[in-house]
Amino acid sequence: MVGAKVKTVPVSILGSAENAPLGLVVTGPNLDSVMRFANAAKDKLAGIKGATEIKLSVETGNPEINVQVDRDKMAALGLSLQTVGATMQTAFSGNTDGKYRAGEYEYDINMRYSAFNRKSIVDVNNLLFVNERESRYAYLNLLR
Repeated sequence: MVGAKVKTVPVSILGSAENAPLGLVVTGPNLDSVMRFANAAKDKLAGIKGATEIKLSVETGNPEINVQVDRDKMAALGLSLQTVGATMQTAFSGNTDGKYRAGEYEYDINMRYSAFNRKSIVDVNNLLFVNERESRYAYLNLLR
C-alpha cells in the first residue's frame, strides 16, 4: 500500500482482557486498500513463532467518514454547528427522542435514513441542512 503509515500501539497492562498486548493500527483513505494491507499484515504476523490470537478488530462494511465544514460558510448560510451536527447524527445514527407506549411498555422510535441512503460519501454529500428561514443547503455548500 503506497504511502501507508503504520505504527504499533502497546496496550496498557490495565487494559481489558479483550485487548491484545500489541495492536497494529492501519489507516488510509481507501477502505479496500487498507483491508488488503491489514489482512496481509495479519497473515505475516501469523507466521511468527509464538504469535497467537491474531485478528482484525475492524468490521468490514462500516467505514467512517471524516466530516469537516467551513464554519464561516455555515454561518453565512444561517446554519449553526448544532443544526449541522444534529442533522448528521439523525440521518446516519438515528434519533430516539420519540417514544411509543403500549400499556406499561415504552419503546424507542429510532428515526434515521434507510440503510440504502447512508452507506457512502455520496450520501453525506447529498445530505440537506435546513436553516431557520427554511432554506435548504447541501453538505457540499459547507465544505472548505
